[in-house]
Amino acid sequence: WLKRADYATDDDTDRECVVLYFGDHDPDGFEIPRSAERNLNTMLENGIIEGRCPSGQNSNTEESHASPLNIRFERLALTIDQIDTYSPPPFPAKQSSSRYDSYVAEHGLDDAWELDALEPRVLQGLVATGVEAYFDEDVFEDNKDLVNEKRAEMRGRMQDDGWIESIW
Repeated sequence: WLKRADYATDDDTDRECVVLYFGDHDPDGFEIPRSAERNLNTMLENGIIEGRCPSGQNSNTEESHASPLNIRFERLALTIDQIDTYSPPPFPAKQSSSRYDSYVAEHGLDDAWELDALEPRVLQGLVATGVEAYFDEDVFEDNKDLVNEKRAEMRGRMQDDGWIESIW
């Protein structure tokens, strides 16, 4: 997905790649996107994975003025507002977690909640709302014909190779 992010932002280097994150409201669930963002940026900076690093230096090439790849993780669930709204059952946060003290300090809570305690329709709605905020209808419309063309091409290949019988 990193190559896609690099490609998707190549024409507009001010554009952000936003990773929508859904996770438990607990010490580890809050650290996952933060850790992922830090580690991703470190790996880009050190050339461990290919791509434009946040500072703009591409460690994988001689290019010294590459535009930075802007990646941001956005937590869409589980939030305190969602907990207040949907009332999933609480459980004691794991005191054995190395992140427990910072979780309690940040949130003033020693309870935790699991994302999968939400009803599937609620979770689907949160996903749909989160994606809609970033969905570009113009890009979708511009690519609709290309997508249909590629689908037809793949169907033809599968039929020609005997993978599927003609059902269309």
